[in-house]
Amino acid sequence: MGSHSHGVDGWGDTIFGPELRLAHGPNYHLQFSPMFSAPTGRVDFKTAGVFTHYGMQLGSGTWDFWPSITYTGRADRLAWGTQVLGIVRMEEENKSGYRLGDVLQVTGWVSYRFANWISASVRGLYTEQGEIEGHYNGPHNHSSPPDLQFNYGGRFWDIGFGVNTVVPSGPLKGLRLSAEWLQPMEDDPNGYQLDRDGTLWSNATISF
Repeated sequence: MGSHSHGVDGWGDTIFGPELRLAHGPNYHLQFSPMFSAPTGRVDFKTAGVFTHYGMQLGSGTWDFWPSITYTGRADRLAWGTQVLGIVRMEEENKSGYRLGDVLQVTGWVSYRFANWISASVRGLYTEQGEIEGHYNGPHNHSSPPDLQFNYGGRFWDIGFGVNTVVPSGPLKGLRLSAEWLQPMEDDPNGYQLDRDGTLWSNATISF
């Protein structure tokens, strides 16, 4: 009985690669992005001398391939799009002895522009991820669900509500601010996992 807490912090993995235009017209755009992920996030965090839960490590620990294809369309104030993304692990295991499951993610969205500087969006998201393969190659616990490889991955459905704004003039012209609340709708996890909470994402970019 009782409770405890622990955490990790630092850099995650680094994603890089080209964005290739496959087709483009006045009201649509089709893009293919063969991205890659370098294992810059640590996968060897320990608590009291033993590896912490798999889900608390900051990266995958493997070189990964992140291909995606994205279609966007537009008609007056209305815009829409869809994307299919995969994550393929390109190594059998990382330096800590395991490999995360591959990922398939499909999302679709629609947005409405109320004015030149603000729009709102809604989207649906489906994610499927495999179990962890292998296991830690050093001391690790088997005392709770997050310590067991088969309690990772599954199939998950989410819905997101977003707001996008851009500064149209002045010294901050081109600054774009966006935020999205992503709400879990249905979970079909592998094994035993905690229920997911909603997540707030925010982003700031500037064009010049």
